[in-house]
Amino acid sequence: MAYQALYRTYRPQKFSEVVGEEVVIKTLQNAIMNQKISHAYLFSGPRGIGKTSVARIFAKALNCQHVHDAEPCNECDSCKEISLSINPDVIEIDAASNNGVDEIRDIREKVRFLPSGSRYKIYIIDEVHMLSSGAFNALLKTLEEPPKHVVFILATTEPQKLPATIISRCQHFEFKSLSQQELNQRIMEVCQNENVTISFDAISAISDAAEGAMRDALSILDQVISYGSKDIQVEDVNVVTGSLNFEKLLELVTAIENKETAKTITVFNEWISSGKEASKIIGGMIAFYRDALLYKSLNGATYDKPIFEKQTFCDIAQKMAKNKILYCIDVLSDVQSKIKFSTAPNIYLEISLIKLCSVTENDLDLMNRVTALEETVASTPSQVVSSEPVNNEKVSLIDAKLNQVVSELSKLELHKWIKKIDDMSQQIPNNSDVGKGVDEEARQELQNIRKAIEELQIHYDDIKDQLDHGTFNTSENIDNSLYKNIDEKIINLKQQIDKLTNQSSNSFDYNVINSLQDKVVELENKMQNYNLISNDNNEYDSTLLEELKEK
Repeated sequence: MAYQALYRTYRPQKFSEVVGEEVVIKTLQNAIMNQKISHAYLFSGPRGIGKTSVARIFAKALNCQHVHDAEPCNECDSCKEISLSINPDVIEIDAASNNGVDEIRDIREKVRFLPSGSRYKIYIIDEVHMLSSGAFNALLKTLEEPPKHVVFILATTEPQKLPATIISRCQHFEFKSLSQQELNQRIMEVCQNENVTISFDAISAISDAAEGAMRDALSILDQVISYGSKDIQVEDVNVVTGSLNFEKLLELVTAIENKETAKTITVFNEWISSGKEASKIIGGMIAFYRDALLYKSLNGATYDKPIFEKQTFCDIAQKMAKNKILYCIDVLSDVQSKIKFSTAPNIYLEISLIKLCSVTENDLDLMNRVTALEETVASTPSQVVSSEPVNNEKVSLIDAKLNQVVSELSKLELHKWIKKIDDMSQQIPNNSDVGKGVDEEARQELQNIRKAIEELQIHYDDIKDQLDHGTFNTSENIDNSLYKNIDEKIINLKQQIDKLTNQSSNSFDYNVINSLQDKVVELENKMQNYNLISNDNNEYDSTLLEELKEK
C-alpha cells in the first residue's frame, strides 16, 4: 500500500480522539443521545483544526448501526464506508470547485430521495463560503426545510463571508485553534507510535510553526521525519520550516543590546546567505522580544513557556529594559508591514537593525522628554495671557455680533452702489457754462464717494473671509472713519447738486444719494446697538474683539 501522510493516518475516527473542541464535541454527543438532531450545522474556525473530521465522525454516529454513548463503532459497514469516503448516503462537496447554481440545483433534486440503507442522507459542504450569490439563494429554501432524512453540515474558514440568511438557518459551532500543550502532546504520541525519537525543543518548534493547526503540525512532523530520519533535533525543524536557530537569534539580540553594529550585520548576512527570508527573521525577532517582555512583566510565574527554562534567554531578558523591548517591537513591526510590498525587504531590515543598535536610553525615555518639553512651553511667555477663564457664552455672543455686522454690510449691496454712482456721473451736464465748475466739483465728489465705497467693500470682504475661516484679527478691523467719510461726502454732494440745480435748467433726482445716506446711517445705528461702536465717540470698541482674539 502506498505511504499515507501522517495527518491522514492519524485523523480522528471517534469523538474521543478529537484534540480540543470539548464544547463542540459534548454538544454534538448530547444531541445524538437525546435525539435532537438539527437539520443543518455550520462548523467554522481556522484551517487544520478538525472541522471536516468532526463532520465525518458526526455523520458516522448518526448512521452507525451499533452506536454507543454517541460514539460510532467504526466496525459496521456504514462506519467503514464513511471512513473510506465511499458511503452513498454521505456526500462530501468541495464548494471551492462546485460553487455554481447548477450544483446546488442538483442537490435540491437529489435530497428528495431516501437514503439507501442509512438513517440519514448527510451533505458535508466544505469551504461553503466559496459558493456564489446565486448558489446561496438556491440553497436557502432547501437548507431551511429539508426532508426529515437529510442533514446538512457546512464547514468554512471564513464565516463572515456567509450571508446572514444562511447562518440563521444553521446551528453554528465555532472551532478554536489548538494550544501549544495540546499540539505537543499529540506530536509526542505520534512520534511514539512511529518509533521516532524527538527532542522537546523540536516538538516546541513544530508547535510554534503550526500556529494552532493540528494538520500543519503533523505535516511539518512528516516532513522533518523525512529530513532527519528517526532522531529529530530542533536544528532539523528549523531547516525544514525556515525558523531561526535559537543560538543565532540570541547572538543577534545580544549584539543589538551591546550596540555592536558590525556583529549584528554579520549575523544578519549569515542568515541571508543561508537562505533565510527577511519575513522569517523579523517574525523570529518579534517573537523573541515578546517572550522577553512576558518574562520581565510576569517573571515567568503565571505564563509558562519552554523558552523560559533556558538560562541564556533569562539572562539577556533580565538585562534588557522594558522600554527598549517595546521600542524594538515597534520598529520591527513597522518594517514587517513595509516589506510586504517591497522588492528589497533585506534593505529595510538591515536599516532597522542599525537603528536598533544606535538607539540610546535618552531616546527611549519618552516621559523625561515630554516633561522637558512641558517645562520649555511653561517657561516661554505667551503673547496673549488671559487672567479669566474662557467664557464660551460670551465668545459665542461676540461671534454672533460680528456675523450680524457682516450680514448688515451685505445688505448695502455695495457693488450695486458703485454702478449707480457711475450712472449719476454720466448724468451731470458738460455744456453748462454757468455750472461748469459746479459740474466738475459734483463729479469729483461722486468719485470720492465711489472710492470710499470701494474701500468699504475691501474691508467687508476681508472681515467676512476672516470670520469664515476663524482668523479674525483685531488689528485689521473696520475703520469707522469710512462711514463718516461717506456721510460727509454725501452731504457735500447734495449741497453741490443744490447749487447746480439753482444755476442750471437741468434738475437731478438724487433719491439714490438719499437712499445710500439712509442706509449708512442705519448701519451705524445698528452697530452701536451691537456694542461694536461706542456711543460717546463713535469709534470702534475693540475690547470685545480683543477678548475674542484671546479666547
